[in-house]
Amino acid sequence: MANYQDTYYVDNKGAIHFLSKQDLQNIDSGKCPSPIKNSWVITDKPSAMKLSVQPKTLEQSIADISYRINKALDEGAKKWMYDNLVTGVSYLYSTNQEFLADAKALMEWRDNVWEWLIKSVNSVTVDTLIDDFMKTMPSQPNKPVIIK
Repeated sequence: MANYQDTYYVDNKGAIHFLSKQDLQNIDSGKCPSPIKNSWVITDKPSAMKLSVQPKTLEQSIADISYRINKALDEGAKKWMYDNLVTGVSYLYSTNQEFLADAKALMEWRDNVWEWLIKSVNSVTVDTLIDDFMKTMPSQPNKPVIIK
C-alpha cells in the first residue's frame, strides 16, 4: 500500500479520497483495515486533495504523535540489537550484566519520553507539525558500556 502514498482515490460515486502517510502506515502494519475498494480509480490529481482532506482533530494529532513515539522507541531498541523496545526491556532481570544495563537504560529512556509527552501534550494543537514536535523528544541515551 505504501507505494500509493500521495495518491488520491475516486470511489464509484465520484467522491475523492486522500489517505495520509500515517493512514497508509497503519494499513501496512495491519493496525486498520484498508478503506480502499477494488472499484476505486487511482488518480494523481493534486487538486483532489483540496476536495478530500478532512480537518484533523486534536485527538488525531495526539494519536499521530503517540504512534511516532512508539516507532522511535522501537527503532532505538533495534539500534542496540533488540527486536523492539519491549524485548529490550524484558531483560530487566537478566543475569547478563550487559543485557541488564541495556534494559535499565531503555526503560529509563521510555519513562523520560512519556513523561516529556505528558508535560508537553498541552502545547499540541491540530496545527502542530509533528516532525517539529518530535525533534523535542528526549534522545536515546548512549548504549551502556560494561567493563569486565
